[in-house]
Amino acid sequence: MARRAAPGWRVARLVDMGGGLVTAVSPDLFNDNEAQFAQCVDLSQKGTIRPALGRWDRYDSPFSQYPVRGVYAYYKKDGTSHLLMYSGGALYCDLPHFVRTFDSQPEWDQGSKHNVDTAASPGDVKIAVPGNPTFSRSSVAYTSTGEEVASGQPRYETGQFGQAIMIEEETTNLLRNSEAFGSWTLLGTPVITSDSAAAPNGTITADTVGDDDAAGHEGVRQEVTISADTALYTVSIFVKKDTVTTRFPSLNFGFLDSGGASVSWVGVRIDTTNGQTYVWAGTPTNVSVQEINGYYRLSYSLQNPGTGVKARVDFWPAHSTTHTGAGD
Repeated sequence: MARRAAPGWRVARLVDMGGGLVTAVSPDLFNDNEAQFAQCVDLSQKGTIRPALGRWDRYDSPFSQYPVRGVYAYYKKDGTSHLLMYSGGALYCDLPHFVRTFDSQPEWDQGSKHNVDTAASPGDVKIAVPGNPTFSRSSVAYTSTGEEVASGQPRYETGQFGQAIMIEEETTNLLRNSEAFGSWTLLGTPVITSDSAAAPNGTITADTVGDDDAAGHEGVRQEVTISADTALYTVSIFVKKDTVTTRFPSLNFGFLDSGGASVSWVGVRIDTTNGQTYVWAGTPTNVSVQEINGYYRLSYSLQNPGTGVKARVDFWPAHSTTHTGAGD
């Protein structure tokens, strides 16, 4: 009696690829769970495939079609070194090796170093221990309260976490004899009394500039030579606080071209009773007033349009009988 044929069998095989990358064995000898080629993967933990760590390629393209079986640094007596590499039955040489040798401590110390110390331990590199900070300033300066601070000494102000050092950009006072108005050019016949009152720093060095001409303006002026640049210039003056409401001083500032013509200028008046300002001419920036030891410090900035070769500063002690308006 005929029998039915047995059903066919199907075989399925599961490969885990946990053996890792093997390049030193002939492909015919690989197990089913071993791989011959892999790129940018890390198989250092058995049974796990991860992205490889970063690396730096010494060459732009492979120098051999076979894997490198050995790498050795060879040092010659003359101090040079070679990188020897064995691949595919051949020996390859590259010059120089990654490592550089130094013949002396001075040679080891030379060159630019950042936050490292090569002198403390000869032949070694250590993290540098930062030194104590230093401070320098070539002139006296003033705190926000008008207190004078000697040159080379920092100014301490109240900060977010207690006392803080006041830091400003480096500036240069271009005006000559800025505290002696009697040496400035006189506009009319102003009455100037030198060292007639206590200055904001408490010393008797403040000058009084008076205008006793009922028919016109009297004041002082100074001009200084500058570069024909586009820099921002700042002018400031200390004006004594008082209760007079019929006289308003004005601080004017501007630039002159090579022919002496005005190319840009500003006029700012101040109310000596409350420190309020009024810009009656031009467009200044950074207008500010600070009250310091019985004075108002009026300050503002103006940009040189690029053609100004002289800067002019005028101070009119009684520019107008009103705070606003064009003046009288």
